[in-house]
This record gives sequence, C-alpha cells and structure tokens, in this order.
Amino acid sequence: IDISLVDVAMEEPLGVSSEDSTKPSAIAISLRLLLSHAHHQNLQRRSQPPPPITDTPTARPFHSLLRPILGIIQHQSMRKTVQAEFDALKLVLSTASLLFTPEETSSSLDSNRGTNGFPTDPSTAKTLINRLIQPHHSQMTLSLPNHTTLMLEIHTSVFPPTFGTSFQLTTTSSAPESAIADMPQVMQFSTIEKLRKHIWYVTSLDIVAAFQATASASGWTQPSRYQAELQRKNGASRPRDRLTVNINSEGLTASWVCSGKTGSRVWKSESRAEEGVLSLVEVVKEQFGRVGG
Repeated sequence: IDISLVDVAMEEPLGVSSEDSTKPSAIAISLRLLLSHAHHQNLQRRSQPPPPITDTPTARPFHSLLRPILGIIQHQSMRKTVQAEFDALKLVLSTASLLFTPEETSSSLDSNRGTNGFPTDPSTAKTLINRLIQPHHSQMTLSLPNHTTLMLEIHTSVFPPTFGTSFQLTTTSSAPESAIADMPQVMQFSTIEKLRKHIWYVTSLDIVAAFQATASASGWTQPSRYQAELQRKNGASRPRDRLTVNINSEGLTASWVCSGKTGSRVWKSESRAEEGVLSLVEVVKEQFGRVGG
C-alpha cells in the first residue's frame, strides 16, 4: 500500500476498474476509523488513575493502523486465489462430463461492507471497527461427482497469537465404506499448495468411486482404497487391466493398461477441446463394456 497526499481534484487514471477506483476511498475511511479508535483508547487510558511512580518507564500501547487493512487485502486476495483454483478444477472436470460445484456460502467481508471488503458507511463506526480488528473468515462448499461434500473455511488474522491465512477442510462422504470416509473429517492446512494437492487427491478418489459402480458389473475392483485406481484380473495367469485417475496442475488424466486387443489408452482433459474426442465418462462406459468382453 502506497499512501500519498494528492489533490482530490485529480482525474482518475485511465484503465482503472470501478472496484480499484473505490478501494483508496474505502481504505481512507478505514484508516480514519482506526485512528479514531486509537485516540479513543488513549483517552480512556489517560482518564484512569495513574499507576504508582517507579523507576521503570510505563510502556505505552502500540496501535497498528495498517495491520487490519493488510488483513482485509490478504483475505480478499486469498478468496480470489481459492476461487480461481476451484473454477479451474470445475472446467477440467466439465470436460470429463463430471459434476463439480464450488459455492461460497458466507464471508465476514460481505457484512456491512462494500464490494472490495472495506467499510463504506461511517454511521456504523463502532461495529465496523470491531469487524476491522477481528479475524476474517470465509466459507465455501464443494460438491464432488460421487456425492462427496467438502466444506472449506478460510481464516485470516494479522494479530497475535496467529498470523496469516489458514485453511480448514471438512469432508463428508455419502459412502461410509469409501476411503474418503476413513479420512479425518476435519483437516488443517497452512498453505494453499497443500490444500490444492489434497483436494486433487480427494477428487481423484471420488471419481474412481463414481466409476466403480459402472465397472463392478465387468469385474473391476479397487485394490487399494487409498489409490485412485481400478483393476480387473483376467484369470489366474493373465495380467490385470488397470485404470488410474490423476489430477495435477496440467489437468485430469485417465490411463488404461489393458490386456487383449484394446491395449493401452490415455485420456487427457486438455485433448477434450479437439473435435470428436469423447468425454471421460463416455470413454469409461465404452472401455468397461469392451475390456474382457
């Protein structure tokens, strides 16, 4: 944040969005509220009876005006980053004809504030001051293809005892026998990178669980509940057919290693844009009906 004293009659720079143009005014209102709050606290302290005179100088409280502002900006930025991650994953899964629904259900920044998270109505100063100095939180709900629900809570604090942004993920699975149901229901993450990889992993397991219903009629099973993989054994001495699902920064990949005439096959979400390429759901139905048939 670069705070400078400028002429209020200066024209707005070209190419500035409406949100960016209102943010400086919102920050200015917040700083005035926080400065007023600091003066009020100093006035209350000075109105109290003075402590006994000692050789040790009395420590004066330190008032941080920028930390609450930085907390809002950091939380708002993290919300946008997480939403962008989920939008990208939704796009990848849509190419596979798989349902993935991210939805923000609540945020502390949306109560009595403008679109950029800062207060715009000074008439509710006391309430807004409390909201400025308290930790910020947002909640998102993710619906995965096989009826698994993830509830993500984002917490940001810039005051002791915690600093920065943390993530709490609550997982609810409708299939009690699945590997996802065996995971800790509530998990904490300190970085978005760890959160991203865990959601990729859970989504891969969920996709395999959704495919298993289609595959079970053809003898396909999940050998390990903690791997996004299905296998089919063709007789005692014949090699196994295998389907592996993987999600990473490059997209969604499904790999088949099949015995017989079908051989191996790889489906990638990035190739779905090509004309005539089937979705992953269509390929799975076709492959499971063909292998070993």
